Amino acid sequence: EILRCLVGSEMCIRDRLKDNQDTIEKELGASIEWSEGEKDGRMLLTKELDAAFDRKEYKNYFDWFMEKALLLKKIANQYNSD
Repeated sequence: EILRCLVGSEMCIRDRLKDNQDTIEKELGASIEWSEGEKDGRMLLTKELDAAFDRKEYKNYFDWFMEKALLLKKIANQYNSD
């Protein structure tokens, strides 16, 4: 399935995720920005900060990233079955 996704299959997980974007964003608790090419797609998840980037907060930023990445993996697995 992943291999077909990399070569642009219309039935790949990328398309299933994009088709369910609203539901996924609700489960994730964040908006996803999609960038699509002919044969691939990218999902961009950003965290808005209250102030300028603060190196002292790096651990908190990274923890947020890891939490969202693991949650996205769990969510994506729901759409990765035939």
